[in-house]
Amino acid sequence: MILYVLENVLMVEFLGLTFLIIASILNKKFLKITRIIAYIAFLTLLLYILLKILVTILS
Repeated sequence: MILYVLENVLMVEFLGLTFLIIASILNKKFLKITRIIAYIAFLTLLLYILLKILVTILS
């Protein structure tokens, strides 16, 4: 169940990374906000990978 939730979170944060690219092209004001989203996306991706490895080992 947790992995499904994390997959959905990663999909949303992938959109955030897409907005980061668009914001860096269009306007520097949005860059600060979307940079925070990018850091959160990266940390969530690491957490997802670690949980996936843990579930694989335990099952």
